[in-house]
Amino acid sequence: MEVHFFDWVRSTFPLERTLVFLAFGVIGMIGHYVTMWAKNRVDVCFVEYMFRQRPHRTALAFLGLVGTAFTHVITTDVTQVSWGMWISSAVGTGFAADSVLNSQNGDKGE
Repeated sequence: MEVHFFDWVRSTFPLERTLVFLAFGVIGMIGHYVTMWAKNRVDVCFVEYMFRQRPHRTALAFLGLVGTAFTHVITTDVTQVSWGMWISSAVGTGFAADSVLNSQNGDKGE
C-alpha cells in the first residue's frame, strides 16, 4: 500500500476542511502584512504589527476569518469543491479580513 504525504489534504470531512481554511486564511493575513510592508505602509515587524500595536483588530480579523470558514463549511457541499478552490478562497479571505478589519486609520485597508 502506497502512502502519500498529502493524503490528509484529500479528506472531505468538514472539520479538516475548516482547519485547512483557517491555516491558509492566516497565510493570507500574513500576505497582507507583507504587502503593506513592501509598499512601506508599515515600518514595524510582523509581531509588532499584528499583536502589539493592534491586538483587538487582529482578533477581530481572525474572528471574521473563523466565521467565514464555518459559513463556507456549513453552506457548501465540501465534497464538490476542489482543494485548489478551497485554499485560494481561504487565502483571499484571510487577506481581505486583515485588509478591512486590521488596517491602520487612514490607510483604507490597502
